[in-house]
Amino acid sequence: MTIGKYTLKGGKKITLTQRDFVAKGGEKTVYHHGDEGYAIYENNSQMPPLAKIAELQILTHPNIIKPEQLIIKGRGNQVVGHTMRFIQDSIALCQLFTKAFRQRNNLDNDDMVVLVKKFQALIAFIHSKNVLVIDLNEFNFLASSTLDDIYAIDTNSYQTASFPATVIMPSVRDPHCNNLFTQETDWYSWGIVAFQMLIGVHPYKGKHPQFSHLKLDERMAARMQANVSIFDVDASVPKVCQSLDVIPSALRAWFEAVFQNGNRVAPPFDFEAVIAQVSSKIQEISGTDLFDIKEVAVFTAPLIRHLAIEGARIAITEEFIVVNGKEYKLPQRDVKIALTPKMGHAIAAWLEGGKVYLRDIQKNYDIPFTSAGNALMEYGGRLYIQNNQAMLEIIFSDMGSQILASVKQVGRVMDMPDATKVFDGIVIQNMLGRYVASLFPESGQCYQPQLAELDGYKLIEAKYENHVLVVIGVVSGTKQYDRFVIRFSDDFKTHDCRKVENITYTGINFTVATQGIVVLINEDETLEAFSRQKEAHSVKHFDEDGDNKLIASDMRLSHEGTAILFCKGRNLYRLSMKN
Repeated sequence: MTIGKYTLKGGKKITLTQRDFVAKGGEKTVYHHGDEGYAIYENNSQMPPLAKIAELQILTHPNIIKPEQLIIKGRGNQVVGHTMRFIQDSIALCQLFTKAFRQRNNLDNDDMVVLVKKFQALIAFIHSKNVLVIDLNEFNFLASSTLDDIYAIDTNSYQTASFPATVIMPSVRDPHCNNLFTQETDWYSWGIVAFQMLIGVHPYKGKHPQFSHLKLDERMAARMQANVSIFDVDASVPKVCQSLDVIPSALRAWFEAVFQNGNRVAPPFDFEAVIAQVSSKIQEISGTDLFDIKEVAVFTAPLIRHLAIEGARIAITEEFIVVNGKEYKLPQRDVKIALTPKMGHAIAAWLEGGKVYLRDIQKNYDIPFTSAGNALMEYGGRLYIQNNQAMLEIIFSDMGSQILASVKQVGRVMDMPDATKVFDGIVIQNMLGRYVASLFPESGQCYQPQLAELDGYKLIEAKYENHVLVVIGVVSGTKQYDRFVIRFSDDFKTHDCRKVENITYTGINFTVATQGIVVLINEDETLEAFSRQKEAHSVKHFDEDGDNKLIASDMRLSHEGTAILFCKGRNLYRLSMKN
């Protein structure tokens, strides 16, 4: 379907169609062809001033995505938008903050230090052109799909020679600047984002006894004002974080000077090339007054995740796939897992170069299989491929000692690369600003309910399990993280939604046991328990205080039948709540 016909300032004609749609924000809609993007504004007053677009042209760095050519509609000279470079397969920078994402993608501390240095060089280039970022927050930067480069976006908000900036997120605003923004206030904001890249949390998050009397949404601002950071001797560091020891020493000294002592200086360019090698402290986990804990298994390498399928216990560690206690070499870090129907062989699947690869783990051989794919998903011991507009289920047949693999189409999605996203157990489409899910609860089934509650959000992360969907989204305009818990009816015709606003993004961590009990560890390291049935309204919160606090965001939840499990380090535990 044609959206509109336009002319670029140089005379080139373009036709935008529904297939070119990328996203719709508060003031504009973005489309793309190949590596060129097109921002179309709903009315002329929402366009950045043409003089500011001209001033932004000084930012010639290839990783700065800025307005380029003007877009004209009709026979007159009505400017309705501008072109810009479009980055294919980019990743929201905030996704790199979570430990789970880093584990899945084999992104270690050395890799992150390299990325932080590229981030620093990007800001230094902007400053060299006498331009300020001002609103230097994590939403205004993207990481490449290879996780080795970083891009600046939303440059229309930058402060140039003739146009002061008008907005900045509270989470990166220097509370002591008295509305006088400089390169040093930019570096303060950069430091907050760089700290989250390295450690996984805002430097003024965590708990501190001096501020415990304040409401949760007031604590961070109060600590920023008082210069009481995560480096304070009385501050507690959330367990989901990386150790502070991974920060190169010169950079750590700068973080402390800025966040704890109130200094405002540019960061050092020499972080120290070699960062500290941190060994994980072995923590003995035992029960508390609220919970009983039992160790289930110990593995030879740290666990990334655990799943139970049809009686098989499968663990993925940093080095192995472990099937019922036996180790097999991990072919790739972010593999998807299925089980064959008769022999119960574990199959590992992964994408490489747009092609799907399958391996029988126990027999250690590659299964002959030919299929291209845009994305790969596992759910319920089955594998699904997004191949353009087709959703394909991989069908395994046990033929004696041989395993055959074929595909059947079980659903259709929009053939628009940036409108269809494959998450954990669910596919979500953005149909010109309206969200529709694709769910595959059983083999051969596909349900596609509309999710109106998510309209107007940019989705960061989502996970679906047994009629329960949890989504982290970013509010257009305010750029705050909101969490949605959506519960579907048995027939998927109706659902309810619980929204928690303005959270700290720590990833999604929940599981649904077979009897329908949902256990979720939220962003405040509190355990929530509730029913998957949408008619049930009770949500129980289990919070602990004191040195024996058990619940932490780095406990990766899973289930085995009715049992709730969690993995931490090399260990797998069973968790139950005391009466």
